[in-house]
Amino acid sequence: NAELDNFTSGKTCYIQDETGGLQIFFGENHPFAFGDVVEIDFSGATLMNYKGSSEISGLPLDKAYKIGTTTVTAKVVSMADFLANKYEGQYVEIDTPVQVSESDLSKTWVVGGAHTNINMEDADGNKFLVRSGKYSSFGAQTVAQGSGKIKGIASIYNSDIQLVFAQTSDY
Repeated sequence: NAELDNFTSGKTCYIQDETGGLQIFFGENHPFAFGDVVEIDFSGATLMNYKGSSEISGLPLDKAYKIGTTTVTAKVVSMADFLANKYEGQYVEIDTPVQVSESDLSKTWVVGGAHTNINMEDADGNKFLVRSGKYSSFGAQTVAQGSGKIKGIASIYNSDIQLVFAQTSDY
């Protein structure tokens, strides 16, 4: 979602269909919004692994075309499956209420103008990170207080399981 601007670059996006999701780095900033239906020509592209994440890098923007819009519904997943990275690149809702870890409750989603990880946990002590890009439109907001359901794009960086917000309603 280019409007949320929650990645390290405006060149980054995730695409998904009924079989899975994939991170794409275009050669320039893309205009796609959450829910855009996009047709992509992957000829000449290479699928690679970047620090544990599957991605296509440097894809020319003229190989992607918006062909419509759709309503995107988060796939409800168990905490165990989310932490096992079974839904990488997909828009998910974790079925277990979570909360920001006590050590991060006074922070904003973006701290010090840098890409920021916020520690999350559930009542059973399962932990993961919420990753926010320094350009995020919501970065100056204080992190959510209390517990509840959370949505976002499932991702991994090195061995850290992360959730990346796609819409402000995700948190």
